[in-house]
Amino acid sequence: ALDAAEGLKRLGIDVGCPIPIQQCCARRVLTMAFIEGFKITDVDRLPPGTDREAICLPLVDAFAALAFEVGLIHGDPHPGNVFAERLETRRYRAALLDWGIVQRMSDSERVGAARWVVAVLAQDRVLYVRALQELGFVFEQNAHPDSQAFQSFVELSMGSCGWMFR
Repeated sequence: ALDAAEGLKRLGIDVGCPIPIQQCCARRVLTMAFIEGFKITDVDRLPPGTDREAICLPLVDAFAALAFEVGLIHGDPHPGNVFAERLETRRYRAALLDWGIVQRMSDSERVGAARWVVAVLAQDRVLYVRALQELGFVFEQNAHPDSQAFQSFVELSMGSCGWMFR
């Protein structure tokens, strides 16, 4: 959580991230500062005329920057862990809560993940398979790239991932 908060601040991304209260944390307990707000999906709680895009676009930037620049993946980003935080200025911003489930990515994993995203966006089957292999996926020896079964797997899995980037 601290790495996420520091990364967002360093990168100038206006998304809140509560700081852990170290004296109240243990190996299996994460206690974080309180953030005043509500689930980001409760849009009816926002004042009329609030620019929802201005709240959400930095959130997209935050997820991408945390993954590809900081190497952190928030493992539980459901609406209850993504808040609309009310600031003292009476404006709202997104806030990422509950950093209890985090995956750290090495530099090589970040590159592989970036290639995977590019492959999905470009619908490039060859790059898609290479990116998955870079990320540690192992295909059966009889999974020949020219076989209909393998091509179907790639098409279906790429199509299943594509919705995330549209």
